[in-house]
Amino acid sequence: DQIELFFLPVYSPDLNPIERVWKDLRYQVTHNVYFHTLEDLEAAVVRYLAKWAKPNQKLADLCCIN
Repeated sequence: DQIELFFLPVYSPDLNPIERVWKDLRYQVTHNVYFHTLEDLEAAVVRYLAKWAKPNQKLADLCCIN
């Protein structure tokens, strides 16, 4: 009674909150940046994602959570 399911279209990146997080990650971490090794890229992504370990306002804004 308390759960309502919303089915998304087959392809709807604008309606999928994680797509906003990936877009921000690409812009903040990898956009126009050369990484010498795959490990350097991985480290940069891990540092970025560590900020999301705990809920915060930017994550809530990206995911449209009130």
